[in-house]
Amino acid sequence: MAPSVLSFGSDSEHLEREQCRPVFAQHAGVVAILAEELADPAQRTKLRQAAGLL
Repeated sequence: MAPSVLSFGSDSEHLEREQCRPVFAQHAGVVAILAEELADPAQRTKLRQAAGLL
């Protein structure tokens, strides 16, 4: 399980995450740039997935 899930709870506990995904997808270009700034490859992957880039 990802450390962030342990710290911040699962998607089922945070329904607002589902509302965020379309916004991430709408701004996928910016999200991709932001993802490159993250040092942790797993975090980059999660951000890209949230934006529908993977």
